Amino acid sequence: DYRNVALNDNGNAPVACQSLCAQDAQCKAWSWVKPGIQGPKAMCWLKNEIPPRISNPNTASGLMVARSAVR
Repeated sequence: DYRNVALNDNGNAPVACQSLCAQDAQCKAWSWVKPGIQGPKAMCWLKNEIPPRISNPNTASGLMVARSAVR
C-alpha cells in the first residue's frame, strides 16, 4: 500500500476506490474496506504491487489492466 483514503460516498465506495486507482499511474491494484471496519468511513487502499489474493467479506478489490479496472 502506498496511499489510503477515507471515502465519504459509502454507498458507492468500491467504484470510487476503483476510480482513484484508475487516475493514478502508480496504482496496480486497489482494496476497498467497508465502513465501520477501519473507522467510521469506508477506506480505499491503493497498491503499487499486486498482492496475493485473500478472501475477506469486508473488502472489495481489483487490478488495473491497461488503465481500466478489472474486478
